[in-house]
Amino acid sequence: MISFHARNIQKYHNKRLILEMNLHFSGDGLHVILGPNGCGKTSLLRLLALMDTPESGKILLAENEKPLTRNQITKRRIVLAPNPEGLFNLSVTNNIHYGLRLRKIRKQIRLQKVTETLEAVDLSHLKSCNALTLSSGEKQRLCMAMAMAVTPDVILLDEPTSSLDPHNVHQIETIICKMKEEKRMIILVTHNISQARRLADTVTFINSDNTVSQKPAREFFETFARDEVDGYL
Repeated sequence: MISFHARNIQKYHNKRLILEMNLHFSGDGLHVILGPNGCGKTSLLRLLALMDTPESGKILLAENEKPLTRNQITKRRIVLAPNPEGLFNLSVTNNIHYGLRLRKIRKQIRLQKVTETLEAVDLSHLKSCNALTLSSGEKQRLCMAMAMAVTPDVILLDEPTSSLDPHNVHQIETIICKMKEEKRMIILVTHNISQARRLADTVTFINSDNTVSQKPAREFFETFARDEVDGYL
């Protein structure tokens, strides 16, 4: 299982410091990231996905306590699920095929993975539809399917249930629970405290001043009223 160790990382946006912290993630299960708007949660996901690099400090990756090289093979083991705005003007099926083709997966295996993933996110009946014509909830499930299909070790999710109705939130959470059963590491950014309570194994709280609190979920929610996150929650 991949682990992440961020040491003294700094990240700027338009010359403004948006991240300055130390933290770590290890083990399978669901790791929830909470924090106010503007504290750098999305930027952190991009760093963990090896899509960006910090201006200073390092994000060290390891597996079974052995360092991992930041190469293409490692990058493909970590997937940041796309946002609905990033879907292609193609069929639902072809959107899922995209990542598999990039990885040069054989056609027969590709077809099987697409079929299985469509069933897992309840989109089989829409497989021939253009992805851009789907509802908001359907688009979000397709984004998750695109991440799941390539069977990464780590899936990063950036507020997948924002602006969705309760029914669609339940569907997305059900999919996340299925991911947990597959013994993957899932890192989820959310503002939904109730969702974090339902799903999280660990909670990472990033405050507006970039102070970080990382605790098992039960401990976090039992003690939050007595620490620095009280004002946020």
